[in-house]
This record gives sequence, structure tokens and C-alpha cells, in this order.
Amino acid sequence: MKKYMNAVRFDPDKIEKDFLEFCKTFVLRLIASIFLFKKRKGEVLAGATTFFTILSFGPAIMILISIIGAYLGDSDTAKEHIISMIFSNFPQIDTSVLNAIKHLVEEQVKGSFVDWHQLGLWFFACLGISTSFIFGINTLSKVDIDGGMIQDDLRSAIFGVVLALFFLIVSFLMEKNVIVGLLSNVTKHSNELYYLIELLLLPFTITIFALVYKVSAQIKVSYKDALCGACVFVMCFFIGKSTYWVYLKYFKDDLVSDYGSFYNLLVAMIWVYYIICSFYLGACYTYVPKIKIFDGKKRGKR
Repeated sequence: MKKYMNAVRFDPDKIEKDFLEFCKTFVLRLIASIFLFKKRKGEVLAGATTFFTILSFGPAIMILISIIGAYLGDSDTAKEHIISMIFSNFPQIDTSVLNAIKHLVEEQVKGSFVDWHQLGLWFFACLGISTSFIFGINTLSKVDIDGGMIQDDLRSAIFGVVLALFFLIVSFLMEKNVIVGLLSNVTKHSNELYYLIELLLLPFTITIFALVYKVSAQIKVSYKDALCGACVFVMCFFIGKSTYWVYLKYFKDDLVSDYGSFYNLLVAMIWVYYIICSFYLGACYTYVPKIKIFDGKKRGKR
């Protein structure tokens, strides 16, 4: 028994040493990822992806509302839930923007269900997002893009379907009343079980984006590297969401005076751009062990 206790006893010095090595490895790899991000013009890729995301934002919202509304049998509840969930992850903006988007959505989604032809058209409009993400990932991993190849189109379609299913699952799980009602038919501890589901949302999100990083790229990536990249992306997202008070305290008044009512749109665009940059930085963190950042070629003199 004593031998067993000695075997499982923690060594504080070893823990500190391992933690120091982890911090050094993480920081050095993160710096290398930033260099890769800059070397592959990640900010330009993020700008292009932001453009397609904004263009496809409306159709994507309507797809989510239509599917969830069809399941719940109440499109109004789906509208309220989806729009509130999306704006809860945005920096603080005026309620007038929320009301304007609600009005636009209500003009498009009026019934309890949507025609499949209209749903297919919205899905086609959303393919621009997935295609731009696949292009960005391949560029960051230094893979030449063969425009029009069937495999690239299939990757884009699969990427879009996976993201759509992810947001559908998250949106459904955030419907507390629905989930608790379903769980109450199975167990008496439905509220406690729902809290457990909420705790598992973060690991679930990290796992989904890790699979995206692994499957989307045309280079071989280990699950460990993909999980690390997904953790970096989620970390950057929470850092941005937790520090937007800096914008509220130091920049909001200047933006309002310079842009007027358009500052809401500007803040939304900057936030989307930041999220996409974080996604691409996570991709760089995933792929940087497989890539030689500086290939030794000298730039031509002008």
C-alpha cells in the first residue's frame, strides 16, 4: 500500500517543470503560427471570407430559423431564439439593429414551414462561406488550389453541411424548455442533466472545429494538433468576447461621432472579421508543425 501511495504521489517540482515546458512550447508555437498567418496573408483571406460571410448571413439565418421552426412547429419562437442567440455573441449594439433584422426575416419567413425550393436556394447562397473557408485553409497550409475541381467543391459542401449541423445542434441544445421537457419524460433530474449538457457544449465545440481542421486540409494532421488548433480558436473567441468592454469605454463615442448610425454595422463587421482571423490563426497553429514558414528563397530586388 505504501509503495502504491508513493507511486501516485505528486511531485511539485516535476509539475512546475512540465508546466514551464508546456508554456514555452505553446508560446513558441503560437508565435510561429502568427508568422505563418502573416506569411500566407491570413488577414487578406479573413477579409475575403468576411465579405462572403456577410453576403450569406441572411440566408444562413433563414435556414436555421426554417429548420428549427419546422421542428418546433412555431416559426416565431425560432426567430426570437436564433436572432437572440446570434446577437448574444456580438459586441453590444443597439436594439434597432436587432429589430431591423427581425423585420427582414419576417418578410422572408412568414409561415410555419418553408418551401424546399426556397430552402435549397438559401443553402446554395451559403456555399460561398464554406468555399471561402476551404480556400483559406488550403492557402494557409500551402496547398495549390485547383479551381473547379470536384473534390474541392465536395470539401466545401461537406464543410458547409458540418457547420450548419453544428449550429443547428447548438441552437437546439440552447432551447432549455424544449430539452428539459424531453428529458423530463426520461428522468426526474432533467434540470441537472441540462446543466451537464451546457458544460459539455464547450468540449463539443472544440471537437467539431478540430475535425474541421483535420478533414478540411489536404495535408495529414494528427488529432492532437487539430485539437490544439481548435483550443486556440476558442481561446481567441472568448478573449475577444470578454474584452469588448475596451471598445465600449474607449472607442464607442468616437465611432458614433464619426459614423453615426452606421457604427453598428462597422462593429458587427469588425467582430466577424476578428472571429474569422481567430479561426485562421487556429488553423495556422494546427498546420505550422507540418509547414516550413521560411523556404529560404530571396525576394527579387526592385
